[in-house]
Amino acid sequence: MQERHINTEQYIAEQILTTEKYVIPYINNVIPVTGKIIVAEIGCGQGGNLKPFLDFGCNVIGIDISKSKIEKARVFFTNQNLMGKITLIESDIYDVNSDVFENVDIVIMRDTLEHIPKQELFLQHLNKILKPKTKVFIGFPPWCMPFAGHQQVCKSKFLSKLPYFHLLPKPIYKLILKAFGEPDDYIESLLGIKKTRLGINKFRRIALKNKFIKNNSYDEVAPSKTQAYDNTIDLNEAIHEKDNDECAVVIRDKVRSIFWRKCFPDSYGEIEYGKTIFQVRFQS
Repeated sequence: MQERHINTEQYIAEQILTTEKYVIPYINNVIPVTGKIIVAEIGCGQGGNLKPFLDFGCNVIGIDISKSKIEKARVFFTNQNLMGKITLIESDIYDVNSDVFENVDIVIMRDTLEHIPKQELFLQHLNKILKPKTKVFIGFPPWCMPFAGHQQVCKSKFLSKLPYFHLLPKPIYKLILKAFGEPDDYIESLLGIKKTRLGINKFRRIALKNKFIKNNSYDEVAPSKTQAYDNTIDLNEAIHEKDNDECAVVIRDKVRSIFWRKCFPDSYGEIEYGKTIFQVRFQS
């Protein structure tokens, strides 16, 4: 097992750093994180992801099914003198009254969805208990990532640092875990994650189906990570390029619709990214 999974303080500190450096700046592109909003986390664990939101003055709700993790979160926030602005709930999410989310502006789930069986049914349930105005941030390790199997929690130091072996067939995976002396409850937990594994394509499909995202587009998800665009680009010529151009190995400095237009419904006539400088128009 890696040190971060033994040392609670280190684990919480890593969560705080990641949320401060990456999660909140990302969310700020959608809704400003200020003291005027209410944030809820499903699967809050010890509460490290919520601490930065409290530092911004947000009111916070933490929900987790684990009694021990909620107790650790309560100790942590008490020591930080922050219990006055946080509500901690020990419960299965399916048992939480929808009134809890009445005024919630943001729901976050980090490294939680991949543990939940029947994720599509879960998203359907989330749709029922959340208000239309509520924004949802979901982060998870896609199944083909090096440690998406959560093998870093293995007691064996070797297995805890061995990437990708969770992709092996279940019988071989289980045999390796047993051979290295992993306890039965650890093996059961790791096999459970293998059963509920979640990849990018599966998530995209169920998120689109349940209307958690509007477009099946990388640019829509993370426009700040893509290349710089010209302010206005005439795509009419690109639309009618010869098919063999699609296979050419070239470096392009403009967006070429021949590569991505087919990913969108025919009814799409315009794409705009609010605060960025990129704007595309095609003729109907």
